[in-house]
Amino acid sequence: MTSVETIDFDAVFGEIVENLRKDQERRIKRPLVRLWDGNWNFIGEVHNEISAKFTLPENETGVGTIELPSRYYLSRWLTDHDGRSTANVHITVDKDGARWGGMLDDLSQRKDEDGQRIVKATFKSDYEHLKHILAYSNPFLPPEIQFPRLWILFGPAKWALKLTLFLNILRLEANLWTLPDDPMDPSQWLNLDQSTWSQVVAPDPIGGDSSQFAIVHSRFKYMHDVSKRIVADAQLTWEPRRYLEGDPDPWPGANLRPGTLVWDLVDNSGAFQETNLGGDLFSGLVRGFTGIGADGMTQGVNVIDDPTFPPEYSEPGYRGTNPRAPGIILRDGDRTGIKSNEFHWKPATDTEFVTGGHSMPGVNELISACVAGETIIHGPDGDERIDVLAARGGPFRVWALTPDGRRVAATASRAFLKGQAELFEYVLDDGRSIKTTNLHRFLSREGWKRAVEVEVGTAIATVDLTGPPDGEFDQRSREIDDDEYQNLPETRSLIFREVVEIRPLGTADYYDMTVPGLKNYAAQGVWNHNTVNMLGDLIAAALFVPPIGGMVDALLKPLYTDVFLAFMKWQDIPRAQRLGWSHYLETWCEGSDRAYTLSALIALRTGMWRTREQTTHSVTVADGVENLRIGQRGKGNAWLGTRIGTTVQDWGPPGKVYVDRITELVLWWDRKTTPHWDITVGHREPEDPVMKALEMLQEVMSIARDLGVA
Repeated sequence: MTSVETIDFDAVFGEIVENLRKDQERRIKRPLVRLWDGNWNFIGEVHNEISAKFTLPENETGVGTIELPSRYYLSRWLTDHDGRSTANVHITVDKDGARWGGMLDDLSQRKDEDGQRIVKATFKSDYEHLKHILAYSNPFLPPEIQFPRLWILFGPAKWALKLTLFLNILRLEANLWTLPDDPMDPSQWLNLDQSTWSQVVAPDPIGGDSSQFAIVHSRFKYMHDVSKRIVADAQLTWEPRRYLEGDPDPWPGANLRPGTLVWDLVDNSGAFQETNLGGDLFSGLVRGFTGIGADGMTQGVNVIDDPTFPPEYSEPGYRGTNPRAPGIILRDGDRTGIKSNEFHWKPATDTEFVTGGHSMPGVNELISACVAGETIIHGPDGDERIDVLAARGGPFRVWALTPDGRRVAATASRAFLKGQAELFEYVLDDGRSIKTTNLHRFLSREGWKRAVEVEVGTAIATVDLTGPPDGEFDQRSREIDDDEYQNLPETRSLIFREVVEIRPLGTADYYDMTVPGLKNYAAQGVWNHNTVNMLGDLIAAALFVPPIGGMVDALLKPLYTDVFLAFMKWQDIPRAQRLGWSHYLETWCEGSDRAYTLSALIALRTGMWRTREQTTHSVTVADGVENLRIGQRGKGNAWLGTRIGTTVQDWGPPGKVYVDRITELVLWWDRKTTPHWDITVGHREPEDPVMKALEMLQEVMSIARDLGVA
């Protein structure tokens, strides 16, 4: 039988009281506030402030303000902006093992009603630097030469983001040509001298990173924008901290200049482990993870019946909290340290979700007319026969024409065999020719014209491939209307040639393709329309009309376009049962104009998430409440991103606990108030996991488009 160590309470009572007294003194002790010039030369300690407030939001720029008497010597130094050795001014605020650093953003002076002049200095926190560092497509090359077109890195989120930031700081501060296999492993650094760098990244080898996997990609985006969604998904927290003289080395062997900004990412997620989702004070916190049904839409919580307890909580003197099992629970009541809280609950609304507008890819195209199999398709990646492209499958790039006559790169979704039809060969006055059905469309001076309407002597648009292209078209921008191609003048990429001969060729295989947005492509040296007309016999049969050929097809096109599989609907039956017999019925889901696509699934999930049952909980508390101690480096058990539990008095079952993350810290004091921390605990519910997965898949497709392979 295991024995439990006991203590003589009377013997240690004095020690306990002394520790409590020291903790109280530490919490009310004023922060160490220091000013530095732009070269990180020490200017002085601030001791005569009227008031001060420094905010620290998670993964965002915080703002710090400090008010000083105008005749204070540091105020005079600040306001002598023309006489200072540097225009930039830095500030550091040290409290409870934590350090707030920032750069001067605004300086002002005001005169109050008593005639006192007050200088107010406003600083932006050091996180702001992430908004001033670009992540190059290739940080190893100058901006004039960027190959490949996109920076892309797949791996644990923490390692991948830190490596991306490191390489771009390296690009700015040093030489990139000699790098170790893992630049985040300090044991592989041989001659990497960072003693002159203004910013560095704390090393973190990939082998010790347990954060969730992510795809980090950028094409000249700011690091803040690169990391914003990833750190939110992975529940990572950026921690920039100034290294100052007397500080311990950020890592063994670091050789840094005082004032260097050291970047680190802290993982508070408990990824690949369970985490607390709530519970109560009587039966304990419930630990589990979110599970998604086989349909990809329905979700629930999988509860872990017998979770293990973090062993560090049994260690004497341990200060901290594990995201698996938060060790801090703040109890709301009439006499409590919770200064304010706000709790909202909303029932779910709609139970049926509809999206779409255009037929799913391939529906309209499968019954259209097009070109012969040997037709050569022109594109940025070279020329290829359309039957070869159809056999290969998948998207490919083509040259397309804009309404202002520019030749641009665009992406065709796919090419495919349509069947057999009577083909005709159209020969132009310069010798080039193309074989199509008589329902195919060419670009004439009057606009797009069916081949059956083209006669000998009609001028159609041809392609000049000798000059450079005019850029790339963003196919996500909009669908170009055919009427925009009327009365186009000749340009460098558009030359009109007359048809000199039309030859019937008999029945043969023919192919089609789709170029979303511009709806045209270059083939056989001619500009061609991609979504032409449906075969009359097929559409007539679909509408229960006797097959009478292409004339009916032309008449009925407005009736059949975007009729089949143009909309989709999903019903949430469990939600309907929970709401009861009488409830709101359906909602339109914005975000997708084409049914049965990835964007349509995201739109449906967005609609479900927007109309879901919602519980949000915002709490503001003071440092020192119950067992809560804000601080770092062994002087506190909670910091930005820490998961803690809170209760809400007179709401729901007695003792119910809501688990949230600390999303903002504010340190403030004035001449009448001792320094203290205000803590804001954010929303209880995470982002929809299914929608995150779909958005990540859509992001992969976006990456492929940026790389030119999709």
